[in-house]
Amino acid sequence: MSESTGLRVDLSIKGRARRRSRIRGRRILYVDDEPLMRLAVARLLRGAGGVCVGTGTHDQAVVLLAFEPLLDLAILDFQMPDGDVGRLVRRLRLRRPGLTLVGTSASDRRAEFTARGIDRFLPKPWTLDDLLQVTQWSEISVGRVAASAEAPPAVPG
Repeated sequence: MSESTGLRVDLSIKGRARRRSRIRGRRILYVDDEPLMRLAVARLLRGAGGVCVGTGTHDQAVVLLAFEPLLDLAILDFQMPDGDVGRLVRRLRLRRPGLTLVGTSASDRRAEFTARGIDRFLPKPWTLDDLLQVTQWSEISVGRVAASAEAPPAVPG
């Protein structure tokens, strides 16, 4: 485990290959005010073949949704200087209703996240295996949520 980031890393070749196939190509928004955490998570996900878009504020996260038409997941830190995570959850749900949201914190804040509409939780420090477990991603499932939640128009038959 890294002392500065709190992330645990499994360096076994077999474990890395399995996780890489399940993360490869996934686009993940990571919202945390700690720059070292954003950097560590970006490296971790990039090393597994994923794409991490990190932001340090709630406003940046909302703006990024406009520039990231396809996201698989958003991981939200609980304690941020720019306000309650519940407000961010409402803003994200308004713009991307089907986006999977996962809360993360060094303290067990499951109840607080649940009260704010997030039912998935990653306790810090977390690993790729923890992320895969909480997201329930299989090796073949890729379910991106497009920017528009509108259904395509019906084709008259």
